Amino acid sequence: MMEKKKAKGKGEGIKALILDLDDTLWDTTGQLVKKGQIAALEEMAKHGLPIKKSDAAKTRDMLVKRYGQHVNITTKALEHFGMYKDKKNRKNAEKIRLIGHHRYHTVRIGKIRPFKDTVPTLKKLKKDGRILVLLSYGVARQQNSKIRKLGIRRYFDRIVLDTTIGRSNKPMHIKEIIRWLGKRGVRKDEILLVGDRPNSEIEGGKRLGLKTARMIHAHGRYSRLKPQNRWQKADFRIRRISNLYGVLDRLDNQR
Repeated sequence: MMEKKKAKGKGEGIKALILDLDDTLWDTTGQLVKKGQIAALEEMAKHGLPIKKSDAAKTRDMLVKRYGQHVNITTKALEHFGMYKDKKNRKNAEKIRLIGHHRYHTVRIGKIRPFKDTVPTLKKLKKDGRILVLLSYGVARQQNSKIRKLGIRRYFDRIVLDTTIGRSNKPMHIKEIIRWLGKRGVRKDEILLVGDRPNSEIEGGKRLGLKTARMIHAHGRYSRLKPQNRWQKADFRIRRISNLYGVLDRLDNQR
């Protein structure tokens, strides 16, 4: 899965990129998220969420309209229907949430495709001699299936999956990737982290001293999410993955 090699880079510029997968390299929101959210609510309805299974799609649309498209559908459904209010019921509510969470992350993946400029961009980055690391959160089998169907595995020197159940732990993995890159002669100031979530990989990367670029595309689930602190404000904002060329030119020329 990984190739041990020294970073080449362009001069003394950015030698390595850590890239998020979902809604960064492909339109996850448009192609998969809604399907997964409905499946999660259907499964939760079987185990005690007070809705009919047939009302899952309608309930999903209501929750997204009321709370925003970035909403965690499993947690918000339980909160909306008051299932966390009763202390005696919280343990059961958490069990239902985990059932929904697992269903969301294991929904069947049909035919999916990367953004049009994803593969050309990855090819150019590799041609430039940059080390590429893919970092993604989710169930391993599901994420590996996405990577295979998108046809992008070959472009990465390392793939790191955060499979923490119920909560992302990306900062820990970013720290480990920094150590891995350090052994290959790459310093922190020679790494660019690219992702779509300000409160996850962007904040994690900035707190660890990395340059960051936030992907904000038209249909992105987290595109309207505003930074809540200075760590969540990315150094650069891009709307297409190919916009990275301009970001890298600026960073390379700062040297």
